Amino acid sequence: MTDYLDGSGQSDIAGAFENIDYFSDDQLKPGDEVHGQAVYESYDADTFYVRAVHGLVASGGLKNDVLFTIAKEEME
Repeated sequence: MTDYLDGSGQSDIAGAFENIDYFSDDQLKPGDEVHGQAVYESYDADTFYVRAVHGLVASGGLKNDVLFTIAKEEME
């Protein structure tokens, strides 16, 4: 997650908490769905972005270049 698209970002740290159902590193097959929670530490901003790491897309490790835009008031 980042608040600045031209810079780097922070990784999901949900796995560090015992009481959070986090996303694992399992591979998904087409049509599969997963549910879980993500936890990030970040600077304060009005808008945050969760994106795929560009190197994974370029290497073929990911098939889609994904970008989620989240307004501060939507966060819990």
